[in-house]
Amino acid sequence: MKIKEIIFVFIIVSVFLAVGCGNSHFEPPEDGAVTKEMAERYIKVSLALTEIIEDQVVKLGDFRQKHGISESLTEFSDEEYKAEHPEIVTAWDSIQNVWEQKQDSVYKTLGMSEEEWSWIAGAIITSQNKEIRKYIISEFERLKKESDSLQQEPKDNN
Repeated sequence: MKIKEIIFVFIIVSVFLAVGCGNSHFEPPEDGAVTKEMAERYIKVSLALTEIIEDQVVKLGDFRQKHGISESLTEFSDEEYKAEHPEIVTAWDSIQNVWEQKQDSVYKTLGMSEEEWSWIAGAIITSQNKEIRKYIISEFERLKKESDSLQQEPKDNN
C-alpha cells in the first residue's frame, strides 16, 4: 500500500470513528461552517499526522518483514496465531501504543481534539465549505512545494 493510500484510509477511518463517538467533547458550529482558524489548525495537525504516519509505515514494514506478517495483518485476528506467537503480539501492541501516544501528542500540542479534526475532515467536503476547502488544498500544495524545495537545496560543505 502506498503512503497516499494509507493516509487516505487513515482520514476516512478517523471520520467514521468520530461520527460513531458518542462521548465527543467537540461541539461543531451550528451553521456547519469551517472557519479559517479551524482550517489553519486542521492543516497543521494534518501535516503532523502525515509525518508520524510516514514514520509508522516504515516501522510497520520493518515489523512485517522481520516477523513474516502478511500485508493484510490477518494474523492479528487469528486467535491460534496470537496464542502461538505472544512475543509478536506484544511487539504489535507496542507499535499500536506508540502510534496512539504520538497521535494524542499531536492533537494536544497543536490544540485540536481528534473529534474536531475528524469533523473538519468531513465538513470540508460539503458545498457550504467549498471556499475553505480550496484554501486548505492550496495551503497543502504550497507547504508541499516549500518542503520539497527545502529538501532539494544543496548543502553547504564548509
